[in-house]
Amino acid sequence: IDKKTGLPKIKAEYTDKIYKLLVENYMPLNNMASTLHQANDYENAAKCYDLCASLPFEPYLKGKIQEPADTIVGEIRFWQGVAYWQATKTKDALEAFKKAIKLGYTSKKEAFDYPLSCAVELKDYDEILNIAKAAIPFFGKQDTQYVGILINHYLYEKKFDLASQYLDQ
Repeated sequence: IDKKTGLPKIKAEYTDKIYKLLVENYMPLNNMASTLHQANDYENAAKCYDLCASLPFEPYLKGKIQEPADTIVGEIRFWQGVAYWQATKTKDALEAFKKAIKLGYTSKKEAFDYPLSCAVELKDYDEILNIAKAAIPFFGKQDTQYVGILINHYLYEKKFDLASQYLDQ
């Protein structure tokens, strides 16, 4: 009986063997995601990237697989987004790209351009603004499209004071 929940503990006969197999095959799983992607099997590549990004953080594997740094997981989520995008699963792609940015995958302009493209395709105007705002500190001076998106939005909304703040940048 589990002391915390008071419920009976159920342990499958092969649990330890399954955990061991997951741990032993984690690195090959990373390679498999890339291989599937290169083979143009985008949907399965995206699923494989999801496993690569989430498996080390599963409670049952805590301490068994080294947890990668957020930026590494962010890059995996970015490639998951690319795979979903190539599989024309735009909404799933956008969610993966947002996770990548949240995890700190922000050093490449593509980290913002891909999700921006997805948000435009989905006509998700709030998300377009969120992505543009997130991109400005990293690439606002290098690429004016992000500032332009905000200026156009604020002009359309007749929020001229906010538009002028971005014009001054």
